[in-house]
Amino acid sequence: MTNSTDIIRNLRVQRGYSQSYMACRLGISQQSFSKMERGESVITMERMHAIAQILDVSVSQFFHSMDLQTKQEISERVELLETELEKVKSQLETLTLHKRMF
Repeated sequence: MTNSTDIIRNLRVQRGYSQSYMACRLGISQQSFSKMERGESVITMERMHAIAQILDVSVSQFFHSMDLQTKQEISERVELLETELEKVKSQLETLTLHKRMF
């Protein structure tokens, strides 16, 4: 079974992106990205979302080779997290506007 880090690596290579390029876009060192890609460090959902944006795919694509039930659970969790992220962004914008008023 292919794991998510294999899929990330394959997509990165298909697009012609180097590890250095990905690391720069993520604001981390090339060594840190390499460890994530090899599965030696945990990839947070926030970072997974950022990687998906750079690779122009949905986060759920990183899990396409998992069994259907696991994929569905992950997909639902990703959707919930993306909704929560949008709420937090909205709240941050509101707070920023309020801060400017004072």
